[in-house]
Amino acid sequence: MSVLNWYDAHELAKRYGVCFDDVLMIALNVFGARSDPGFPRARMLMHLRSRPEEPLRQGLPLARANSPFLVRGDQLFFDNQLIADLEEVEHDDALWGYFRNHCRVLVLNSNARSQCTGCVFCPNTLEGASDPRLAVLDDLDQCFSIIEAEQSWSDMSGLDEVNVVTGCFHWEEPAIDHLAMVREALAKHGGKAQLGMLSSVIRTEAGMDRIAEEVAPFFLVMTLECFTNRSAILKHSKASLRPEEVPRILVAARDRGFQATFTYIVGLEPIDVVREALFELSQVVTKFPDFQVFQAHNKFMESFGTRGSDQLEFYLQARRQLEQMFRDLPLRPQTWANYRSLWYYEFAGEELSGARH
Repeated sequence: MSVLNWYDAHELAKRYGVCFDDVLMIALNVFGARSDPGFPRARMLMHLRSRPEEPLRQGLPLARANSPFLVRGDQLFFDNQLIADLEEVEHDDALWGYFRNHCRVLVLNSNARSQCTGCVFCPNTLEGASDPRLAVLDDLDQCFSIIEAEQSWSDMSGLDEVNVVTGCFHWEEPAIDHLAMVREALAKHGGKAQLGMLSSVIRTEAGMDRIAEEVAPFFLVMTLECFTNRSAILKHSKASLRPEEVPRILVAARDRGFQATFTYIVGLEPIDVVREALFELSQVVTKFPDFQVFQAHNKFMESFGTRGSDQLEFYLQARRQLEQMFRDLPLRPQTWANYRSLWYYEFAGEELSGARH
């Protein structure tokens, strides 16, 4: 891994027509940061000195000895220059839930993590199991009551979305059972938010019909992640999903009035190899996909990255190719929705609007 400096970052920004702040944020995800906070990974609220009024939420690998970034106290340095002030620096473990988009979106990790065998790129595989007790309706009811008290809310009607992100369902039926339970609990608290799930197990027409009856409004995020070497990289419940099935599943979701998109980890395979498949998917999604930078937290994870995935330029090239696919579509990244993104402030030269965290 070569060391990136201030001059190199500016030159790459010019070469690829990317704003310098986006280059810095992509590089931060690629290289992580040097630090000694007592844990290997942290989430934080970041105020760039160049944009102090637009804080970003980030989740980063720390204690990276060769990184050009340094976390020192509540400040972030790049190539020995102060670039950001930090707030809420804490261990990035798997919480039962947290907010995004100015508390309008609740991310709910409401199933037992100890049941998840994990994928090789997932930082949660480095953590001990921390199972939330949200397995039955009474547990979710109590959970939502606590949220209301903490936020000084009278009910949950202010939420636009509730996203179930746990990856611990091995089959479709228990996943939908859980979604129906979340919908029931949410309704008890006056919530009518769109309910979504990151999933590789919701695949059938019958399952989606049930979701339409018991869960909708709904959105589906297929956890595709990669097209090649899937059995080695992904846990079985994901690897068993054949990539050629995904367009059909997304169309079936869309036909039922659901929002539909997918996640993809940039850095596990060359974009050139899967460009045609990604383009096909771009024609059927209703929301911009979650293209996430591959973060290698140890040598074992590094071994699964494709050639060049430890270099910033790889991701700038991937960003350019993905922009070419999506430039003419009415879909754009939402910065608050992706903490390991290729886009923060601009997309194909356009300023991105909306919340940043």
